[in-house]
Amino acid sequence: MRKLIIGLLFVIVAAVALAPVAGGVLTEREYQSAAQRVGAFSPLPGVRVVLDGSLFERGLLSSKAWTTVQLPGDAGRIVLLHTIHHGPFSYTHPEVGLALGVIESQVDPARLPEGQESPIRIKTTVGLDGDMHIQLEGAPTETEEFTFAGAQADLRLSAETQAFTGSFEIAGFESAEKVEPRLKIDRSLLELDLRGSDVGIPLGTIRYSASGLELTREGRTGRLKDLVLDHKGELDPAGEQITGELRIEFAELDLPDRSCQQGQFQLEARNIDAEAVATVQEQRRAGVSNAQLQRAIQDVLPRLLGAGPELELTRAQFVTEDGPVDLYAKLSGRPEMANLPVSNGLGALALFNLDARADMSPGHFSTVSLAMAQTQSQLIGAEVEQTPETLRVLADTITQTLLSEGYLTASDDSGSVRYRTNLAFRNGTILVNDRPVNPMSLLSPGVAARTAGGGSSE
Repeated sequence: MRKLIIGLLFVIVAAVALAPVAGGVLTEREYQSAAQRVGAFSPLPGVRVVLDGSLFERGLLSSKAWTTVQLPGDAGRIVLLHTIHHGPFSYTHPEVGLALGVIESQVDPARLPEGQESPIRIKTTVGLDGDMHIQLEGAPTETEEFTFAGAQADLRLSAETQAFTGSFEIAGFESAEKVEPRLKIDRSLLELDLRGSDVGIPLGTIRYSASGLELTREGRTGRLKDLVLDHKGELDPAGEQITGELRIEFAELDLPDRSCQQGQFQLEARNIDAEAVATVQEQRRAGVSNAQLQRAIQDVLPRLLGAGPELELTRAQFVTEDGPVDLYAKLSGRPEMANLPVSNGLGALALFNLDARADMSPGHFSTVSLAMAQTQSQLIGAEVEQTPETLRVLADTITQTLLSEGYLTASDDSGSVRYRTNLAFRNGTILVNDRPVNPMSLLSPGVAARTAGGGSSE
């Protein structure tokens, strides 16, 4: 019996000792397979991540691999070193228990100046079931180009359901004054509760919040305070249609020439055919050309329209010094037009119906009428060069014409004048306040000619 026990102990010890070796072989095999399947991918616009199967060194208890991250434009590249501690028993991280491995990632020290530590460290624990737990720490960093206040993340990825949950927080970021454009981000937080789906897009919720964002370009600065962005995507129980919702709120938006507060926007998508989306996503992942992608979209258009898709701006509200603004719009697909051949952008308009309305003060509408005056002047090519003063006169004339002809209505709400209008595009016909209208009639050349010439004409 004593010999049997000693023999079993020897087998157990040998198994424990050799397990990391087997883990190293499996790790290299999986990495080579991933590198061959993926090769390179773009997680963000302009960012390219390259996996090279030849950049792998297998060791006894741990292995090393390298990943290259190509940054946008001329920003250069970052080489990440991954130290992969073999499982199922990690001698360097006993706190994780049994696991396929623990991966420690950092900027390759060989690519950093002597004595400088990696500004980012990532620990990824791969469970026996393939689930991943990702923990990130970004150290405060200051360079000639930017100041970074640090970051941290705690994320989990399920191998079975492809659920991706967790949070990513940035303490702050600010570009140096010499950088153009200059960006400043106060504390911001990204929260994820996503899951994989057969339609090729993640479903679930995404929430992003930032206490402050600031962008400066050519000496002009825009600031956004207390931004919250919520996104939700769901698939119906039958797995046939996708619904989505996007909500944006902010406390204050300051632009160089105007500002507004209490912004609230909500956009909802309904009845989006899941199979059509899956087909387009499959083409996108395959890296087809833009022309091929456009053909794929046209091929699934009958399915999309047949489901009766809707895109509705249920809320668009904000407040300025001229008072509140309230906007609404709904775009609805026309199933009866599903098989209509579309050759250009204007033809595509016939595939949808539009209903919209606006409620604003005269001060707000003056901006709209001024834009209409500028467009009118460009369309008719007025012989007299327009000045800010003549454009303002023309804008006022347009406003009075719209009021007198019923395209714009005015009301007095508790001593505050409000302008309101309804715009619709139904079955190929444009309606303003339920009246059919030719859009060019809203930009009457006769009005422009009289105003530009400084007098009236018979």
